[in-house]
Order: sequence, then C-alpha cells, then structure tokens
Amino acid sequence: NGFLPRIDPLAHLPSKFSALEKLLNELPCNKADGTTGLMSSGQLAETIAKELPLLDITDVKDPGLTWALFRDYSFLASCYLLEPCVMSYRKTGKYSHGKTVLPKNLAVPLWSLAQKLNTHPFMENELYYTLYNWTRKDPSAPLSPENLKLIRRYEGGASEQDFILSEVAA
Repeated sequence: NGFLPRIDPLAHLPSKFSALEKLLNELPCNKADGTTGLMSSGQLAETIAKELPLLDITDVKDPGLTWALFRDYSFLASCYLLEPCVMSYRKTGKYSHGKTVLPKNLAVPLWSLAQKLNTHPFMENELYYTLYNWTRKDPSAPLSPENLKLIRRYEGGASEQDFILSEVAA
C-alpha cells in the first residue's frame, strides 16, 4: 500500500463513540444531503460543549480503532480551533485568530490517543486528513480514484474529495 496503512482505515466508529461520530457527520460546511453543517453555522463549539461527553478511551486496544479515534479527535479539534477564523472570513472576507484552548472533552482523549500512538496531539494533514481518511466504496475492489470516498470532510464539496483522494490513489 505504499504510504497508506496496511489495513484500510476504520470508516465508522463503534456505538460507544456515537456522540463523536454524530458530531463529525454534522461538521462539514456542505453535508452530503445538501444541508449546511456546523462549520457553516458557527455552532460547532456550542454543540461540542452540549453534545460531546468526555469519552473514556483508556480501554481502546485495537490499533485500527486507535488510529481512527486519533484521526477523528484531531479533525474535530482542528475544526474547533479554526471555527472563529472561518466565521470571520464568511462575515468580513478577512480571517481572525483561532481559539487557543481546547475543551476537556476534546483535549483529554486527544492527548491520551497521541500518547498511545507516540505522536503529537494535533492533526498532521498528510497523515490523518489524507492517509487515514478514506474508505473503499466496494471493499473487494482495488484502490482506485473511482472506488474511494472520504471519511471526514471540512468543506464537503467534490473539490475537497478529489484533492485528498488524488493523493491516496497516486
């Protein structure tokens, strides 16, 4: 698989992490159903505070789940920190400063997962946004651009998917 993981990334989290999965599905500016998501409305931080419990990940041993949780927590943390920038740009055409502190329900699991993986607790675009952020439409078919789709998205449009997946399929 070259630089890709030996095993395809986990596309859906177990039910224990349903609150995290739900937030990530509601996140993209433009969701698959045509509606706008939390990154478009400026309600991400508020929704994280209300709907994401501090999940215990200490019992997670499966490497695939560990990588998926790290991808998802780092993805959500990145969006949380950058939400003010996105909203400022939408309103004024200029970026503002992002947030500088993560809430406990993001920071604690992210730190713990980073320790398990011996990495830093932030999203490295190439690794987590690209190499661990794809799934096959048909699991029995080969890796090819037409058989891939993104697991997590910021913007939600075709250009984002094409940009990321062109690197995966290369």
